Amino acid sequence: MYPAQQKYSTYDQGFLVLVTALGKWAHFLRVAKVTAYTDHHALTHLRTIKASKPLRGRTDRWIDFVAEFPNLIITYLPAPNLLDDGGDIKGDDRGNAGGEPKDSGGPPAGEGTAGPRSGPSRGSATLSGEDLSNAYNLGLRNNNELTQQLLLDQGWSREKIVAVFNRLNEARAGVIRKKGDSVCCVVRPANVIPALKQLDALDYKVYCAVELAGNTGVWTADIRKTTGLQTHIIQRGVRNLCENLQLIKPVKSIHVKNRKMYILAHMEPAKEIAGGSFYTNGEFNEELVEQLRERLAMFLSNARSSTFSALVAFMRSSGDVGGGSFTDEDISQLVATLECEDKVARIRTGTETTFVWNQSENLRLLDSVPCIGCPLVGDCSAEGRVNPRECTYLSHWLGLDVDGEAQGEEEIDA
Repeated sequence: MYPAQQKYSTYDQGFLVLVTALGKWAHFLRVAKVTAYTDHHALTHLRTIKASKPLRGRTDRWIDFVAEFPNLIITYLPAPNLLDDGGDIKGDDRGNAGGEPKDSGGPPAGEGTAGPRSGPSRGSATLSGEDLSNAYNLGLRNNNELTQQLLLDQGWSREKIVAVFNRLNEARAGVIRKKGDSVCCVVRPANVIPALKQLDALDYKVYCAVELAGNTGVWTADIRKTTGLQTHIIQRGVRNLCENLQLIKPVKSIHVKNRKMYILAHMEPAKEIAGGSFYTNGEFNEELVEQLRERLAMFLSNARSSTFSALVAFMRSSGDVGGGSFTDEDISQLVATLECEDKVARIRTGTETTFVWNQSENLRLLDSVPCIGCPLVGDCSAEGRVNPRECTYLSHWLGLDVDGEAQGEEEIDA
């Protein structure tokens, strides 16, 4: 049993219940002293509350409770007529460490637990090891997300779904979270589960806060706000998770240079935090960008022109400068810098875009050539009725109409 969990089998001992859980079923219970973990890492002894109609006789029904920030959350296994909506699973709408299935005495979702519980899980009498393995693998195949609907489609009963969610949660193989009007179990990679089982309650709480932040990362001040832990406890937990267990890793933010953000070790940081492919350790890598620009310029100067897909294929084949790690958007940004320097002209012909290398820096960009958008370009030929020699628009673009106008003015003067 965890320090914050007790079991009472008779009404003389009373029922351990969370104060906030009283209300709808308060008249069914006689409440003894409440002891619970709070967000501020201490045991809180609440006053004794007596209900108006205590249960009579012996009963093996019991109530667990556990701390979840910012409030305490209760899980219970009352009589069937006390369940909401026929026993549907209800999630915690805060979405931090997950919702608690209401109709099972399953363990809490992550934070506030001291470790995996030994012995069979409550409400899992019909749950076999094969069922647990199948559910876990099903979640892995579904982008690490095991939903109720996914299991219902497999023919699982709601009671069995509750049991497997709780078993995965208490084994730290997954965490229960709110998803819309329901809850799901986000399963974790198999290689991190043994390390998670070694964590104490406080370090596990820090891990869950980092996990919840995703690839955008979280820094220690935000961890303190969400968990309520003291700064030195968070720093100790972060150091243990980073250096000893290597479950999380620090990432420098491009927005705040002296701030370390933490993400899970197997994740890549979001572009908004790390800056993307052109940043290294939070710093803009100007040398890398220049090398890539030079390589693009050399390719275009030799090829004279190229489509964007050919540019992408060339850059990704250039492993000596790490071209394979760059996205289409990155390469497009590099080409755009060459356009700004008038080294490359972008010509659109229908749906195709062609990049043309300018032989001379003084060469006029070709995107204004009237032939590009002329509707008669298919009928234009040197000997045809439509020809470049008699084209007014082409003559104007080449500046030939200026000489004709000047000659006409001289004849008038004469």
